[in-house]
Amino acid sequence: MLTASNPRPTGFPMAESNPPMAEKPKKKKPIRQAVGVVVGDPATGRILMLTSRKRQGALVLPRGERAEGEEADAAALRVLQEEGSIQATGVLNRLGTYIEANKRGKTIAHHWMYEIPYTRTTIITKRPPLPTSSAASQGEDEENNERTRVWVTFEQALQATMDRPMSRLALTNSSFAKHRQ
Repeated sequence: MLTASNPRPTGFPMAESNPPMAEKPKKKKPIRQAVGVVVGDPATGRILMLTSRKRQGALVLPRGERAEGEEADAAALRVLQEEGSIQATGVLNRLGTYIEANKRGKTIAHHWMYEIPYTRTTIITKRPPLPTSSAASQGEDEENNERTRVWVTFEQALQATMDRPMSRLALTNSSFAKHRQ
C-alpha cells in the first residue's frame, strides 16, 4: 500500500537488496599511429609507388606504423627505407597530420604524411633485413617481403589510392598535385 509515509509498494523486493553487477572495464584500443611518404619526380611528374604485400596487383605509397616514442619525421625516414629501400638525403616536407575516425566519429588513427622529391633520395641496392615482429613471420623468406618500386603518373597514383583515403589526401595536398594543374 502506498502512503505518504511509505512511498514504496509493499510486498515487492527492493532494488537496493540486489547488489549491482560489476561491469568489466572495456579495454581501450590504442589509437593507431601511421606515417606515409609521397616520393615524386618533379621533372616528370611521376609518383613512386610500391607493390602491395597484402593485395596482389595493387600499388601503394610507402607507409608504415610509427613506433612508440618515435618522432614522426624519424618514423617516415625509417619506413621509406624499410618499405621501399629508399634513403632520403634531404629533408621531408610535412603535408599534414590527418585524423581517421570510425563511423561513430571516434578517432582510430593519426596519419603523418610527408613528401620528398626523388632528387633528394638514394635507392638502396641491398635491402636491409626486415625486422620480424612475430614467430610466424620469422620463417618467411626475405624475398616474400620484397617490394617492387613502380613509377606512375599522378592520375595513376590517384586511381591506385581510391580505397586508401589518407594516401589519396596526401597525394592531392602534395606539391606534385599542384604541378599537374
